[in-house]
Amino acid sequence: MATVDLDEAVKIAARVLEALPPDEFTIGSFTWRDAEQTWPYQLTTDRSLVARPGSVGFELERGDAAGKLVLFAQGFADILFYNPRTGRERIDTVGLPDAIDLGQYGDLVRELVALFDE
Repeated sequence: MATVDLDEAVKIAARVLEALPPDEFTIGSFTWRDAEQTWPYQLTTDRSLVARPGSVGFELERGDAAGKLVLFAQGFADILFYNPRTGRERIDTVGLPDAIDLGQYGDLVRELVALFDE
């Protein structure tokens, strides 16, 4: 199974997130899961504590709306979004059975951001 470079994925997501108006969005820290860990997994925001990244994710909020995107090293991602004001929600796994690449991950980050404007 192919793997995605999660360190590169963070750089892609950071470029998109840094362009957001800080007075409108709350951007959570990137959280890492070490693939060497066993259940229950412990997430950390300190990349240096992760020997072999298994996943990385972040949370995004704007008003009452909230979203989360988690990319797994195997090339699939979980995207979650809910806006209680509009009732708009998205709960999806992308990249199964065909893994996504870093370009598609960047598109997914932008797609999550766009959900806040709907």
